[in-house]
Amino acid sequence: MAACDHSTTAPKPSAVGFDDPAGIVAVVSAVESTFATPALRSFSALRPLFVIPGAPASAVRSEPAACAAQQSLAPMRSGPIPDSVVRRVFYYEPTASSYLASADSSGPLGGVRFLLYQTDSIGGLRMPLLTDGWFDLVDQGAGGFTGSIRGSAGAGADYTITPSGTQTNYRMLMAGSVTNGTRSLTFRDSTTTAYVQVGSVVTLQAGGAQIDLNATRAALDAYDGFYDVDFKLANATDTARIYGSITTYCLISTTSLRIAVRGTDYAEVVTGSNGPVIVRLDKQPLDDAQAQAMWSLIRVQSELFDWMQAFFMPARQLLPP
Repeated sequence: MAACDHSTTAPKPSAVGFDDPAGIVAVVSAVESTFATPALRSFSALRPLFVIPGAPASAVRSEPAACAAQQSLAPMRSGPIPDSVVRRVFYYEPTASSYLASADSSGPLGGVRFLLYQTDSIGGLRMPLLTDGWFDLVDQGAGGFTGSIRGSAGAGADYTITPSGTQTNYRMLMAGSVTNGTRSLTFRDSTTTAYVQVGSVVTLQAGGAQIDLNATRAALDAYDGFYDVDFKLANATDTARIYGSITTYCLISTTSLRIAVRGTDYAEVVTGSNGPVIVRLDKQPLDDAQAQAMWSLIRVQSELFDWMQAFFMPARQLLPP
């Protein structure tokens, strides 16, 4: 009977994958290589240590996240960088495992400068320390800031940051560009956080391609969390979308993602015995080129989320507790 036929509610598998899977891989490679410069790797590794003396103390709050979500973000704006450290250059002191203010006052007007250092392949500092650029955070007034990362061969990033809210419940608006010295990408991001939950909406232009990411990550504790994602990449020949969730319980992750090609669900990513696996919805074998393109998309969406979080974190400490 027609009333019992539910086949129309299920996504229709497609027998056709990407027209140009190598083109998808090329876009992802261009994005990754632009972000993977030594200066940006150093910034990503060291930015948790960029502490500005005199900035508001870290918040210690007891309200549940549900209460935080109900608070208004607009009335609370970030404060200025303290006059006592404006234009100071901060250097890393290995014995203290932290940055210290130097006597050097050649930093940016209205801001502070943190020196960057060479890192190894896993993000650790190389010893002895070798400088590899710097990061400037500059107060632009009215609660806004600019971030600037400078490395060798013209690599780096320049972006604006407009924060509001508190250190535990905030919104960050960012816009700017990243370059490896030969290629530049532009991005816009809106990140909203309520305690353990972080949501990010990103648009990135990479040559003739556009990437859109809408993702939420929550670390409920050291063992449990979730990641919901809706990611799209469109170039001249293909449009790809990844959507779904990854849930972690007791350090065991369960993956439930769909991959759509040109608007039609094509494959799913599920948890296998040895980790995530990609399975075509029509149960046909997935050729190597299609698989490489899909794995590259899965990888870059997570990287993009992490890069955006890294960019705004130094300004977070200037929000009220």
